[in-house]
Amino acid sequence: MIRLAVGATLMAVAAYIGIGIDKFYKMRVDYLKDFADFLGYASREAGFLKTDILRIISLYCASRSSNLTKYLQQTKQQLENGNAPTIDCVFLAKKDKKLYESFFEGLKSADYRTQEKLFLHSIAETSELIKEAEKNKKNKGELIRKLMALGGVALMVIVL
Repeated sequence: MIRLAVGATLMAVAAYIGIGIDKFYKMRVDYLKDFADFLGYASREAGFLKTDILRIISLYCASRSSNLTKYLQQTKQQLENGNAPTIDCVFLAKKDKKLYESFFEGLKSADYRTQEKLFLHSIAETSELIKEAEKNKKNKGELIRKLMALGGVALMVIVL
């Protein structure tokens, strides 16, 4: 009876770990999609209304509730304090963080024409990162989730 309980517990833990890893890959996709949404919003606001980036961040965070808004608020504080913008999100890869940080760093010193090019470049780069993240989610996240569930069943059989 104890063996059955231990086996079932091991199976549940392995499946839970697999679900957690799958969620990690899903969150990366969500953050990148939120950043792409922000870039589109910021591009429209800066292009037509000539709104500055601090106001754009405030308006975006007030009108939307996304995973990224917390980090955008932090970036706004960093920009107001004159610090270099950084993001410390565990779900983002190094190249995702580099794109985020270089976008805001470049935006600080860009004129109107350079700003427009920066938006276009960042939107294109983010689209590529989203495609890569979705591929990783499908190939790695779902595969690991299924393998961990299968591994949990194998552990249960071994314990029994």
